[in-house]
Amino acid sequence: MITKNEIIYGVTKEILSDCKEKSIDIRLFGSVALLFLDIEKNGLNNKYHRAVADIDIIVRPNHVAALENYFIGRGYEANRQIKMLYGNSRRSFYSENNISIDVFLGNIRLCQDIFILDRFDLTYPTLVPTDLFLTKIQKKDLSEKDVFDINFILEYDIDFPYIVGLTSKNWSWWKTLATQIPFLLEKNISENHKNTLNDLLSKINSADKTINWKFRNMIGERMQWYHDVE
Repeated sequence: MITKNEIIYGVTKEILSDCKEKSIDIRLFGSVALLFLDIEKNGLNNKYHRAVADIDIIVRPNHVAALENYFIGRGYEANRQIKMLYGNSRRSFYSENNISIDVFLGNIRLCQDIFILDRFDLTYPTLVPTDLFLTKIQKKDLSEKDVFDINFILEYDIDFPYIVGLTSKNWSWWKTLATQIPFLLEKNISENHKNTLNDLLSKINSADKTINWKFRNMIGERMQWYHDVE
């Protein structure tokens, strides 16, 4: 019997193929990106066994109209409320088989801002593992599913210098990782990955910081350092 993950993988692969044919530039992120990476590498004997609920896509902003027309032409239903509230940054669609597709236009605003467009062409069809890691660890309240995903992402190469550079100039990102990594170290992740996270924590704490970072550090937690995400 075909599983929900296999259905989502098939739908995702079809979307990628159609968008490539129509020159609509998209990338995958979230849990579907991890599922896709794993199945492409290991086939249906993949290790990513967490249930995937939806498909997360990033599209270049100038391609969003073409993507929207594609989904509507395929019979997907647009979430009008999402478009009304977040039209400049997000879209959402539903398929007949109860799969939701969340679309972000260019850069991602979650608890932290993740600047994707400058790194969009580094890989295809998913974001690079470093950005997949950042999309997960930025969440204010990490769930067990998020911990599972982070443990999985750490199987891939993470660009430590990029993250250290980010946290050295952006206090909010530093605060996020400095808070989340100790939390992760108490969770059920592999010892190798705990060593990796400890190494990353040491690097972001010891790296030289910019003047803007130091000014923001003087304010500290008196000013909220994350966006509220519904």
